[in-house]
Amino acid sequence: MNHSKKVSQKIDENSQRFLIEKLKGGMTNMKKIFTLFAFLLFLVVGLFNVATVSAIGDHVGAGLDVELPLGEGLPNVLHCGSEITLGPGGAVIERTGQYAYEGEAVEITALVLHGSGIENIAEVYELVDGDYAAGACEPIGNPFGPEILDACGENYSAEFISGFMEYYSCVYVVGDPVSDYGEEAITIHVLDNWGESAETEPDYWFFNPILALGVDGEILFDETTPGTAGYSETVLVSNEAEAGVVLDMYISGTDFYDPSSSEAMCPDTNQLSLETFSYFAIKGAYSTQDDPRSSPEGFVGIEYGVEFHDPDTFYGTHEVIQAGEYGEHYLANFLSSGEEVATTFRVDVPQFCKGNFEAGQIYFWGEAI
Repeated sequence: MNHSKKVSQKIDENSQRFLIEKLKGGMTNMKKIFTLFAFLLFLVVGLFNVATVSAIGDHVGAGLDVELPLGEGLPNVLHCGSEITLGPGGAVIERTGQYAYEGEAVEITALVLHGSGIENIAEVYELVDGDYAAGACEPIGNPFGPEILDACGENYSAEFISGFMEYYSCVYVVGDPVSDYGEEAITIHVLDNWGESAETEPDYWFFNPILALGVDGEILFDETTPGTAGYSETVLVSNEAEAGVVLDMYISGTDFYDPSSSEAMCPDTNQLSLETFSYFAIKGAYSTQDDPRSSPEGFVGIEYGVEFHDPDTFYGTHEVIQAGEYGEHYLANFLSSGEEVATTFRVDVPQFCKGNFEAGQIYFWGEAI
């Protein structure tokens, strides 16, 4: 009996094992069939999505349709130069630095661009020290020709592309020293119809810088005998202006009088004429020895004037040193910030002259350039 049960159990175990193996084999075959079906399905789908072109001969070609939807382009703005004028549209003022005074206009030329067409620019405006300058920027088309101005930089093709580019003129008129004083940044901004924006790099200007001349010394002459020449101590005049302002230097004067003696005569009246005075000036490598107006000793006469350009214009006649022509100016006459001009005066006293002539003035003038 026990032996029968063992035989029966053995048979049952073998049967179970056989069924499990069969099931495994069936699953494996089903996987193979499913894989083959999927491959065939992929092949059929692929055949339906690939255009097949055949030809008889040694070459074959196929054309494909292209879809290229374009998104919105971006705006940009380039700073293309600036100048100072006597008010909007006025004459250009020559300056060696970026500074301007009340009533003068800073005019900036900007190139505005848009990748989807210039008509998509909604606004071009100017900020001065972060404040909105109303109505400052106006389109001016392209008055400069087919090539982009060199001052605009090399970020774009050198060719001006109509419909995508346009120049703007942005003008800011400098206010009084109370409202506009010191260094301020000017930026040009663009905004397009989709809210995208761009701006130029800050352009820094100094408004209403204070001008100042430093004078070291006095025009002191030793006692001079009538009929001879006297020489003064040397006077140093320096440029003490703010913001690195360069000054164009001028000199003027008046006649001299004896304020205390009614008996002073030189020779006929109580007046020592300005025409008896002259000066020798040195600035760096230049001196009045280089000035065509000077005497053989290098001295230059002094012209009349009690105010700048009064009674006549100073240009061409009142410069301290006329040497090194630079347009309508003279390099020798420019005084940079902190630079000095050394001046020694001479007086040729008439042969018949008596008195103490102290009432009168000699002036130095500096004009920002």
